Amino acid sequence: MTTPPSAGSAICSLNEFLQVSYDYIIVGGGTAGLAVAARLSENPSVTVGVIEAGSDQTHNELVQTPALFPQMLGIPEYDWMLETVPQRANRYKVHAQTRGKMLGGSSAMNGMMYVRGSKQDYDDWSTFGKGWSWSSMAPYFRRHETFDDTRIGPPGDDDFTQFRTHSHGRTGAIATSFNNWRNPLERYFIQAGQQASGIDRSPSDPWGGDHVGFFSSLATVDRRNVRGTRSYAASAYLLPNASRSNLRVLTNALALRVLMEGRTARGVQFMHSDKIREVRATREVILSCGVYKTPQLLELSGIGDPVVLQDAGVKCTVPLPGVGANLQDHVLTAAVYELNEGITSLDALRHPSILQEHVDMYAKDSTGLLASATSGMGFLPYSRIVSPAELERTCQKILDSPAQTPFQRKQREQVVGQLRSPTSGNIQFILSQGTLNVDEVVANQGKFAKPLAETDPDGFTIVACLEYPASRGTVHITSGDPTVNPAVDPAYLSHPADVDILAAGLGFCDEIAQSPALKDKIRRRAHPTGDIRDRSRATEAVRDFCMTEYHPCGTCAIGSVVDERLRVRGVTGLRVVDASVFPGNVSGNILSTVYAVAEKAADLIKEDASWVHPSL
Repeated sequence: MTTPPSAGSAICSLNEFLQVSYDYIIVGGGTAGLAVAARLSENPSVTVGVIEAGSDQTHNELVQTPALFPQMLGIPEYDWMLETVPQRANRYKVHAQTRGKMLGGSSAMNGMMYVRGSKQDYDDWSTFGKGWSWSSMAPYFRRHETFDDTRIGPPGDDDFTQFRTHSHGRTGAIATSFNNWRNPLERYFIQAGQQASGIDRSPSDPWGGDHVGFFSSLATVDRRNVRGTRSYAASAYLLPNASRSNLRVLTNALALRVLMEGRTARGVQFMHSDKIREVRATREVILSCGVYKTPQLLELSGIGDPVVLQDAGVKCTVPLPGVGANLQDHVLTAAVYELNEGITSLDALRHPSILQEHVDMYAKDSTGLLASATSGMGFLPYSRIVSPAELERTCQKILDSPAQTPFQRKQREQVVGQLRSPTSGNIQFILSQGTLNVDEVVANQGKFAKPLAETDPDGFTIVACLEYPASRGTVHITSGDPTVNPAVDPAYLSHPADVDILAAGLGFCDEIAQSPALKDKIRRRAHPTGDIRDRSRATEAVRDFCMTEYHPCGTCAIGSVVDERLRVRGVTGLRVVDASVFPGNVSGNILSTVYAVAEKAADLIKEDASWVHPSL
């Protein structure tokens, strides 16, 4: 019998947290963790405790105001400050890996683009575990969403903000909407993408499992309730339920290890205010620490590859070699352009008068740039921008790669299947309406935008993003010290097929820029130099500059580390719910998929506890 907490705010003190006996302990109050906590605590007879290493930033204007998120990147108050080992295939550069360290996790500091993968992405997942196909996942996309049709602009703009009502939710926690302000540059980009690709219409239902083409995306911005603010895990799942007497959330609590009795998880040891504490769970411990921190905590707890654990000085209690393996990330490269006089981008905000104009718009009616998110994008099949011979050479490189396990072999077959498909969005193109600081951003995410002088021309950046990488990396502990970040090796560009695809994507960026809708707006290409439509030059440019698209996944994958119900193999009472369970990456930004996984996981947990039937 658990001891229920007293009434009051769920975000509590250490003493208040420790006074409660919990059915479930969730480690990580981020994107997935808070969604699971909200769903499990719907049952008033079940007690749920969440421990979060970061702080409560729910009233911080940098979190709330959509366009201010870059000011949190690379700042320890908000960011885990992870970095990679030197990336051999990228001139040995060390990459910063921004991950949110606060209530809401990375959903509190991401770019808010709301994109769903293709149907085939989830159908591919289902080969590693039943119940993860598109038909199984689609209800959970709708469940977490409240869609708001806020389309604005000239009538023609509706052509690239199309949707189908049946694909969207109306009563979910996360608010999605179209921007209520648009710079004309986005319209030019979408039209140019259509001209260059020959796909002259935007997808009719980009959130229905097919998003090939160019369009303006939704964003997780609330335009109805707290107007013009970020809608994220803390604001949408936690704060509306903070008065629940059976939910407790403790911030500034660093998980040290999972408490094990044999092969059964019984609780979590954590540090708070420089003192080590313990909290127990009568039913389950749920790890939602993210793609880098979840495998770290498993390894610190003696669960993982015995060789890795031995090297780190940690005793192996449950051999599970897949922990920390299979790391995959959407990696991007970029082309940067200067605009002709009279054509503006968001670089114009360096001028005080223009900045004040947008500050006034936001203060008056929650519109303008400050209430907006990046939205202009497109997805294209690789087969559409290369010759059949080049496509097959790339695919053969993947098929010829050695696979150590059946899991890896199946993954590579799926990547090839996506590349050969004429309807798969293998490459994502995004309009970033500013001058990307290619010289410094890789090592310091806080230097995302290039500083410009008053007289410099405005600029913009087209990024080409690889959606199905063949490269696989790792994340592993190097010591038994929980305060030391793990060694992160995404192995960017380590597989030559990834370089092929990004080089083709980079060349196509220039085809977009040289299309009629954009060509007369551009003064010159500032980066990279040379003819990037020449494949050899583009290949060198890719190796010179690539970076994360902030979509890592796979380090505790279904079919490798967890079973189809997300239970850690070989352990009782321990489950993983975050992007680390993805067996393969999806086409597009992964935020919506993390929410859908969390919603589905909550139903799985409820089913396994036998106290509720699934509602979907």
